Amino acid sequence: MIWIALLVLLQAADIASTFYALTYLGGRELNPFVRRLIERAGILPALVAVKALLFLACCLLKPPPLAYQLLCVFYAFILLSNLRAINKGRDNRP
Repeated sequence: MIWIALLVLLQAADIASTFYALTYLGGRELNPFVRRLIERAGILPALVAVKALLFLACCLLKPPPLAYQLLCVFYAFILLSNLRAINKGRDNRP
């Protein structure tokens, strides 16, 4: 259960950090699927839709705890990457 809660928190942090980087720092989404979705639906709706799809997949597939642990590690790396990009973007601002 703790892994599911951690995954939810990481997803929320990923949405917030990605939204900030794309909106305020002129960042670029690296995932081509998400990038196309953002072009069609907008930043926030696309990010929320992708997270909703992940949530739906987890509800339907009921993966074992190890899958949640791996997802947490994966999204922790994504979040760290986002935070580094935000920090670097702030450093490059006039």
